[in-house]
Amino acid sequence: MSFTIRKKLQMAAFGLSTTCLYGCEANGSYVRVSIEVTALLLVVIMGMLVWSMYQHKRYLETRLEMIQLRLMNARQRISPHFIFNLLNAYIAKLGPEESEQLTMLAHLLRANIDLTRKTFVTLGEELDFVERYVELERQMCGMDFDFTIDAPDKQLLEQTKLPSMMIQIITENAILHGLKKKEGEKRLCIKVEDLGTQVRICVCDNGPGFDIRSDYGERARTGLNIIRSTVSTLNMENGKTKIRFDIKNENGGRVSLTIAKDIKYPQNSLKP
Repeated sequence: MSFTIRKKLQMAAFGLSTTCLYGCEANGSYVRVSIEVTALLLVVIMGMLVWSMYQHKRYLETRLEMIQLRLMNARQRISPHFIFNLLNAYIAKLGPEESEQLTMLAHLLRANIDLTRKTFVTLGEELDFVERYVELERQMCGMDFDFTIDAPDKQLLEQTKLPSMMIQIITENAILHGLKKKEGEKRLCIKVEDLGTQVRICVCDNGPGFDIRSDYGERARTGLNIIRSTVSTLNMENGKTKIRFDIKNENGGRVSLTIAKDIKYPQNSLKP
């Protein structure tokens, strides 16, 4: 092989090796850039997710605070209102033997003050208050008013928590708009059922039923709106449906609350 040919072959080999070297370096740089861009995109996406979760949490906290303020405001208007209506009615009928009724009313007033200081209470506390309230209403509606509470053992009542005054609002609506103007026998029943993972509280009456076309008054609308708003907010706070509010007409009015036993309430709201 001549010197010229050898020289050309050496130059060709050198050019090929140089091309491979530069090509490998270029490919390596491309891979590094790709990894860096991918990592940057992942960081940006993670940041957006964290920010979105933070904003959603802030939204839920704000909504919950608003509902709690509305609950407090509504209780200040609703609870004393029906208490003093009862008081005025009894004052108008006072006689020498009315001391027992006044004692019952005083106990109800005290229980009302204690209950409305809390946002959430046990089902036992709520039913105890409702029983005192219905007993006074029953005496004014007449002795043909039959009232019963059908509940299981006390342990379930003490373990189950719910927003305070919820059952009272439902019961008051049943009496004022279902039974008070009804002729003949009046029946009101509160039934508590243990459904395993849930507890259902039903308030049933033999009145005319719930008519969405009727004007139930501002108090009734306010009470029902408070219940709906509270249910919606608590379900949002829990991330799924943990409490359900239903109204049906079944031989009268039937209103029910179904509460999951594992529902989570804001801890600061459970304190008196």
